[in-house]
Formats: sequence, C-alpha cells, structure tokens
Amino acid sequence: MDLKDPAVICRLAEALRQAQGRSLSLELGGQSLRIALSDTVATAAAPTKASHATIASTGFGTYRATSPDGLLTPPEIGETLKVGQWLGCLVAGDLILPIRAAETGTLTEMQAAEGQLVEFSDPLFSIATSHEIDG
Repeated sequence: MDLKDPAVICRLAEALRQAQGRSLSLELGGQSLRIALSDTVATAAAPTKASHATIASTGFGTYRATSPDGLLTPPEIGETLKVGQWLGCLVAGDLILPIRAAETGTLTEMQAAEGQLVEFSDPLFSIATSHEIDG
C-alpha cells in the first residue's frame, strides 16, 4: 500500500469517517500518514420553517469535486442531501480532506469551482434546510 497515493488516502479517510473515528496514524515501509477529521463542517442560521446552511471549508487546499479514485461524485444543484453525503474534498499535497454535508437539505448553490484554491472558512456550498418551529 502506497501511503502517498491520493486514492488510498481517500479510502482510509472514508473508512475512518464510517467508523466515526477522529484521527488515524499509520507507518508502513518507511512511509507515515496522519489523517484527522473535523467535527464541524457547517454552520446554520437559527431554525425557521425554511433556512439555509452554509458549508464552509475546514482547511486550506484545492477543491476537487470527485474523489481521487473516482468512486465518489458530487451532487447536483437541486439534489436532496443526506447528513454525511460526499460533496467533494480539499487536496493539500498528500493530504485529502473530505467535505461532507452536515445537514439534510437541498443543495442550492455550489460556490467552489473544480481546482479552486480555498482557505479556511471560505463558503463552499449552500443548502436549503427545513426545521420545525416549536411553539
């Protein structure tokens, strides 16, 4: 296994997310790799009947819509998203940071373009969400 292969890194990050882990460190054949997943990928407005959530970058890197292995592809505008759904990834050298939906809702806007350099907290996506109001 080549720990510098983006496809391997993406698969390991996906396995870590599915296992609900926070970080992973590996050493293999003189190579080492550390993957850390962020808890917060989105912030939302106060709950209303219809509100919008913005998914912001949790790091610095180049936005890629499709996973390095080509197995995960981004949703289209108007598509209903589920929590944890693949939205793309940030690539910074050998590090790949998956971007996932933090809320259920409808994708209304893609603010990051393929190959665009993004910085921490740059808005990447907008989601229309529905919340019930207590009252």
